[in-house]
Amino acid sequence: MTHISYVDSLKQDQSVLGVRYGAAFFHSRQALWALSSYWDRYEALFGSAERVAVLNANSGQFWHATQQVLFDHVLLGVCRLTDPPQTGKRQNLTLAQLYELDPTSHKVELARLVGRAEKRAEFARSWRNKRIAHNDFDQITGPVNSLAPATRNKVRSAIIGIHDVLRWIHLKHFGGDMFLPELGDDDTNQMMRGLADGNAVREMRLQALRDNDYAAAQLPKYDWAKRSTRDERYSKRIALRVRRRAT
Repeated sequence: MTHISYVDSLKQDQSVLGVRYGAAFFHSRQALWALSSYWDRYEALFGSAERVAVLNANSGQFWHATQQVLFDHVLLGVCRLTDPPQTGKRQNLTLAQLYELDPTSHKVELARLVGRAEKRAEFARSWRNKRIAHNDFDQITGPVNSLAPATRNKVRSAIIGIHDVLRWIHLKHFGGDMFLPELGDDDTNQMMRGLADGNAVREMRLQALRDNDYAAAQLPKYDWAKRSTRDERYSKRIALRVRRRAT
């Protein structure tokens, strides 16, 4: 497969679609791929009970926080691509913007696909407006959860809906299909295997301790993993500020 640079890929899209539409399509595709890669990582981490068990055996609270951050990040990505084409005087890079820029005279199908993608993203917009971007008072203090249900199937459906819009444009103007590659799961699976191996080594060490085999129970010491005290962390920040002022 021939590698095409970022700049050359942008120029290629603009040569087919024109400067403005080509740039909008190029950056929308980049946003979709980034969104999809984060979702791949989310599913590779939390997609099964076996995977969650591996994570819970390794700092479960940390991975719980990571799960929340990743999920919110993906929902925001879905919202950004399905927002209105304009907010006040600002133009947005969205599917609706692509529809407006498309010069095709007959684009009923494109309008349908954009509308479907926006419909599938409504649940994510509920989360963004009431929990992620804002602290909705009634949602936080009220007795009833007013957030739309957010499931992995809904997220997948929303991402596929966004992809279908870009795919239609690619088929129409470039004459070929546009696939949605798996971008984020390989590195995550590699990390998961490392964590699972670490769990196995820890269990072997615990068994060695139970057997009073202290030599076999020894593990390498990692200076970089040493926990710093609150005072140490604070003093490091003070020192950093002093250095910045000096420069």
